[in-house]
Amino acid sequence: MSRNNWVKATIVAGLALLLMLMSIPVSLAEKNEPTALGKQCTYDGSRQKKYLKSFLSDRDYDTRTQMKENGWVSVRWTKKQQVDFVYWEWSDKAGIEPVPYTVELLDINGNAMEQFEGELYWNSGTEIKEDVYGVRLRVSQEVLLCTLIPYQGGAPSDYHPWRPSVEKADFLVIATHPDDDTLFMGNMIPTYGAERGLEGSILYLTTRDRVRRTEACNGAWTMGLRTYPYMAGLPDISVKNKVKYAADFLVEDVERVLVRYLRQIRPEVVMTHDVNGEYGHWQHIVVANAIQAAVVDAADPSYDTESAERNGVWQVKKLYLHLSETNPIFISATVPLQAFDGRTGWEVAQEAYQCHQSQRLWYHLCNNENENSLEKFGLVYTAVGLDTGINDMFENIDPETLSDFVPTPAPTETPTPEPTEAPTPEPTETPTPVPSGTPTPKPTDPPASEPASPQNVSEESDIEKIPSIETEGFSSEPGEKQIDMRIILIGLGLILVILVAGLAAVVIVKRNNRSER
Repeated sequence: MSRNNWVKATIVAGLALLLMLMSIPVSLAEKNEPTALGKQCTYDGSRQKKYLKSFLSDRDYDTRTQMKENGWVSVRWTKKQQVDFVYWEWSDKAGIEPVPYTVELLDINGNAMEQFEGELYWNSGTEIKEDVYGVRLRVSQEVLLCTLIPYQGGAPSDYHPWRPSVEKADFLVIATHPDDDTLFMGNMIPTYGAERGLEGSILYLTTRDRVRRTEACNGAWTMGLRTYPYMAGLPDISVKNKVKYAADFLVEDVERVLVRYLRQIRPEVVMTHDVNGEYGHWQHIVVANAIQAAVVDAADPSYDTESAERNGVWQVKKLYLHLSETNPIFISATVPLQAFDGRTGWEVAQEAYQCHQSQRLWYHLCNNENENSLEKFGLVYTAVGLDTGINDMFENIDPETLSDFVPTPAPTETPTPEPTEAPTPEPTETPTPVPSGTPTPKPTDPPASEPASPQNVSEESDIEKIPSIETEGFSSEPGEKQIDMRIILIGLGLILVILVAGLAAVVIVKRNNRSER
């Protein structure tokens, strides 16, 4: 073998070892997942039965089955399989929400025992009770289904028991792309939502990619959001494709979408991107410009009359833009949060960013520095007056409009008891008259009772109560261990590459010495 071939072989072997080692943390993480039983089950459907099991049980983002109008797909198992949960994922380029569907629980013979309307979430599922041996999904409209897997040991990590999307929000985080909420506004949900207890939500604009939708939900759940986020289904257009597809993301079109969501979600406070696009992303800039017009037009009944008639108009009270120097405000991301066992908003945002594995090859860092600051915002629009420097985005917001408002009970007055007259004692006759006589005692009035003071309830109502947050989904240990192990194994891989290269060099030198002899 020539020297060049030796060098090439060394490089290829070293890279193969490095890639193998980098994949180990992922494999270790997958061991914590419940056991997937799809390969052991029977799949059936109204069409495309040949590859149904292969497409729906592989967790491959590119394989899926098309369900036609009034179509159905089922998965069944026997008594030998212990199924605790069935998980499914929908796939649709529209990226807003899946079509309505019905879930049927099947008995051992495949007959429907129970049915209910499925949740309109992209990633959903159901717990399995005893005597249930299958699940059938029925749709009324055409849709793509990409995953349908029974599990033993609980639900997979991509499933979260969401509550329905909030219908009246205290605040709204608007993210152009999934992961923008963690990188630039990742302190908002942990600080104002989980910690303070306000009702917040996230609106993701570009959600046509199935992988990134799943990552967005995982990240939002990690930050403490418990109501399903909103997804607008707009296209994600890279900088290099801006010229070709810019017409698909115009300011006026984005504004109309934003107005419709503002009227639907009705937030008091809105937070979104920097006017310079953080690191210059043109879609961020479009969103920052569109939202400044949208907060005004959302209150105008003549703008987009269709959504005005459907949801009514809405007056956003305050709009904050990331990094803006206009009326700047600083929301600390380094304060320990009780809702996260003392971790800070920055630490929670870092953990949430770990959920966006498809973006880890890019240079973005959740480091709370420069354009990635989680703390610097500016008030660019207000209907309730300017901030005074107390660094609270809800300053001047009427407390009665917020979800955490608890009215103070009015004090109840205790009636003052009426004084009661003591009976007048009768004079006592003495058998022997006394010259001076005995004076007749005068009746004495008892002292009037003091009126009872009203119970003071204002002190207790002034105490801020941190909501009790379930700890599942908030622990950062797996993410931290994965990062540390990846770094260690990458280092080991580089060492192995060096050793292999050194060994190859020794072999080459020996071969050269032999040839010289």
